[in-house]
Amino acid sequence: MITTEPRFQPLIGRVVTFASPGINLERIKTIKQYNQTHPKQKIDSTHYRIRDKDLVPQGGAAWTPGQVHEFKLHNRDTEDLHHVADSLGSANAAFLGWAQDLLPAHLSQPVTDAALDYDPADFPGVERNPSLRFEDLGVRETDGVPGAWEERRKAVGRAKQNAVQQVS
Repeated sequence: MITTEPRFQPLIGRVVTFASPGINLERIKTIKQYNQTHPKQKIDSTHYRIRDKDLVPQGGAAWTPGQVHEFKLHNRDTEDLHHVADSLGSANAAFLGWAQDLLPAHLSQPVTDAALDYDPADFPGVERNPSLRFEDLGVRETDGVPGAWEERRKAVGRAKQNAVQQVS
């Protein structure tokens, strides 16, 4: 968030986030204004995230201008749940697999995985989870579309506020 404070913007070279939610649109405007007035010192960003299975990057109003690098998580442990579809029903087994991927999707990152492949000695005590595999889905520009869960988060906030107002 320091990137959005005008007095610190000349000190920022680049923003890199990992599985982060978006931020307030007003804060994004300050970065866009800075970039327009300082094209040679513009602040660019790279946002790394897991597509679909990590809810955290699906929240927030917008992301700092730059690129989004997305990955797909394949988890052998949860993909094996398809074998229990007969007893649970396929919809229940699919939901169970999706739900069990939420925490691994947020906590494990393909960048860390790649670094562990490159030089595991740089990360003493960190081990790869052998059941996780990441598929690189490529890079795209950030857009002005709010995260998929942002509207749901706002709706819950409005419902809570309405309930408090009705009680008082």
